[in-house]
Amino acid sequence: MNRVTSLLRAGFLLCAASSAPAFACSFIDNEEHVIDDTLEDEVAPSVPTLVDMSVTRGVGPTRAGFGSQMSTSCDDLGWISLQLSAEDDLSAPENLGFVFALDSGTLPFSLPTEAVRPFDGSFTFVWIDGATDEQEPFEATVTANTMDEAGNLSAESLLLTLSDEGREEGLKSCSTGTGAPGLGLGLLGALALGLTRRGARRAA
Repeated sequence: MNRVTSLLRAGFLLCAASSAPAFACSFIDNEEHVIDDTLEDEVAPSVPTLVDMSVTRGVGPTRAGFGSQMSTSCDDLGWISLQLSAEDDLSAPENLGFVFALDSGTLPFSLPTEAVRPFDGSFTFVWIDGATDEQEPFEATVTANTMDEAGNLSAESLLLTLSDEGREEGLKSCSTGTGAPGLGLGLLGALALGLTRRGARRAA
């Protein structure tokens, strides 16, 4: 996986302060889902459910103190944080993986091509959004299926609509979550159960 692909498929986002004028920005990839071929399990896991979702868009530099321009190396990044939940008869929740696929529309990032597990309980999909206060809207539907340790895939998919209405220059709101009202920034997609059936760092 090359550096750009790794960035676009990055998981958890961590912004850490440094002594430089800009702050460092690091990423940890979503974890690979490991299948245990020795398990005797033919029962598929449950369809995923959405726990939480939020979207953050890139922002322009801010000015602070004597007119100096302060920014971080995260300013040009956008990301979607996604928490899913599922159950299985044998696999513990933390050992379940998820398979994502684009159903319709266009996303500003690439989805993982293999089953992955969340880092620290959340998936974070990251893209280069531009260090500006003006952002373009996007909308797409994505299917998510649960995969247990034996490689069984949930019979039904969770259908997620990932969308953001964009932002005009001058609006500084940076994120919107499923439990918060929109602030002129993002419109998070509605959630529905799909009927699709499937077979069994960035450094400163």
